Amino acid sequence: MKKTPAYKGSVFNSYPDLVQNRMNSTKTMQDFFNDQINEESLFENLIIHSPKNLNFSTNDEFAIFQGTYDDNFDVFLNDSKLTLNEAGNFYIEKKLEVGANYFKLEHKGTVANYTINRQVLSLHSIDASIGNGKTLEVEGGTMITFGAVAYRGATVTAVINGQSVRLTQQDRSLDDPVLNASYAPFIGQYTVPDGIINQTQNLGTITINADYRGNIQNAIGASVRVIALPEPPPPPAVEMPVVNPPDITDVSQTGTGEVIGKISAIRHENEAVKYVKVTKNNTVTLPGNTTGTIPDPNFSRLPSGTIDYYRSTAGSFYITENGKRISTEDAVLEDGVGMGENNLVVLAGGTSSDRRSFLRFALDSRSSFNVKAAGVEFHTERGDDHFNVKDFNVTHIYIDFDNVTSVTALPSFEDNIVFSAGKWETPSVNGVPKFRLVLELRKRGVYAGNYAQYNSDGELLLTFPIITQSLAGMSIVIDPGHGIGPSNWLDPGAIGHVREFDVNIAMAKKLQTTLSEKGAKVTVIPTDATFVSAFSERNNYARSAGCDLFISLHCNAVPGRPESRGTEVWYFTPFSQPLANAVSASTAEYFRSSVYSDKTLSNRGDKYSYFAVTLPQDYPAIMIELGFVTNYEEAMAMANDTHQSGLANAIAAGVQQYLNR
Repeated sequence: MKKTPAYKGSVFNSYPDLVQNRMNSTKTMQDFFNDQINEESLFENLIIHSPKNLNFSTNDEFAIFQGTYDDNFDVFLNDSKLTLNEAGNFYIEKKLEVGANYFKLEHKGTVANYTINRQVLSLHSIDASIGNGKTLEVEGGTMITFGAVAYRGATVTAVINGQSVRLTQQDRSLDDPVLNASYAPFIGQYTVPDGIINQTQNLGTITINADYRGNIQNAIGASVRVIALPEPPPPPAVEMPVVNPPDITDVSQTGTGEVIGKISAIRHENEAVKYVKVTKNNTVTLPGNTTGTIPDPNFSRLPSGTIDYYRSTAGSFYITENGKRISTEDAVLEDGVGMGENNLVVLAGGTSSDRRSFLRFALDSRSSFNVKAAGVEFHTERGDDHFNVKDFNVTHIYIDFDNVTSVTALPSFEDNIVFSAGKWETPSVNGVPKFRLVLELRKRGVYAGNYAQYNSDGELLLTFPIITQSLAGMSIVIDPGHGIGPSNWLDPGAIGHVREFDVNIAMAKKLQTTLSEKGAKVTVIPTDATFVSAFSERNNYARSAGCDLFISLHCNAVPGRPESRGTEVWYFTPFSQPLANAVSASTAEYFRSSVYSDKTLSNRGDKYSYFAVTLPQDYPAIMIELGFVTNYEEAMAMANDTHQSGLANAIAAGVQQYLNR
């Protein structure tokens, strides 16, 4: 009425109703006349972010009630008054009993009645690669990976071939926010017996069992069969020892074409063979002696057109003679004849204008290869992950070429910013010699991945990002985690005192400003405006932006444990570990010095895992868990404009510390 000049008349209510102060209405009216009311929120209704549904079943131990309301009027949950936090949200966790649980939210006459049925499902699911009805045909010595999602703290075992294997709970969150609260991934491995020549071995069916506080459930998985071994072929002989060029620094930037090493062909040109041919660029390869879809950072990606000899099919994967496992979605089988002589000519090497060093090769046949850092020191102190990096301080990068019969001298490395020198070696892998290009890093530990493709002239081009001490000119891509979903619904991520995505998008904008002011070219993936899949499209988005460095922003949550706090940063590729380490340390120090009342350092550190956004091998990629939205102190800081700027500065400082290497 106050804002309506044409209003005239009177409004009457009974004196008893005024005395009763129904839903705080009389006090609100008095506050209005005394200019003590928050007029901005006066006409807001109750907005509930969680739970979204009034009636549902869950396996979680807690129900999370979070949202906002007009703070001129009280809101009640089961007749208990709630309050808004500094970020303008109410947040309360309610422990659920097994069976039906009833809750009532009430505000300004709006009532939401909830019926939440808690079920205890100790075993949520098992990995599709070992699912019921499948038959795993594997080679002898293959390591089968048992993957399951079970209640946190459960005892999970797999039984195969009469043997029991304990699965270990992983120290990583799940990509599915619905499962984050009470469930965790569990992983275990079992190596099948060696193959027997001309004899198949049936190992029976996999069974997965989970026990959570006496609640036992099991699932029947795939049957396993070890493929019979063929008669072994005689190994090829090395015709000529490989030697280094007499003086590698005197070789010109263009290769001389001088042949400096030869190996006999494995398959002759008149021999009928079957090939696995890669059909997509940037194709993931997995170890041939494993199962499942868990990637291995020591196996690099291959460009479209790459071929290798076919050995067998295991489920939805082809296995090559050189021990690579490639998805049938990314490759085809082709009949042909042996490669015979497959000569590799080193054409050129150097540095291009787009901040990439490169090597260019010509091959008679586009045979497979593998690029990896040599001598990375791993540890297994956290869970059962084998690729936690102690320190990425390597000096050399190896490129192992399969089915190559001769190589030529290397050009000068004088103008190569990533590498200072190189040489050819002939290591023996499973009794078969192959050519290895050993590249010496110009500076110890300074390596940022590689990308392989065949150019328009049919030449193999390997490019290597250049990391310098300056942020100026560097292309950095920021991914605000979660966001708009496939049907235009919002995936809020974790819900606590604040919503994760609200923090992620605000922090992305702050970090963009901070890094841009330091001269970086910053791209923010628009996850607040459109659906960009985290499982493939965000990596492609980054690649199209010429990404030199990738940062995905997330927040943690542990319902029922408000004391949980701290920063952690995840990586997949070993060369991303120094970045994860530096950013985690810098961000944790900001919380210690500027947020925590007790001034205690809570750095959860750098951690290995295989989140989709960290899998690329052509640039360093990390996923930051800034803090816990279920920890009040951290949540209020992450929702505060001043602290958001401080955290952005801390992340940028961590990036700069990484560049200082």
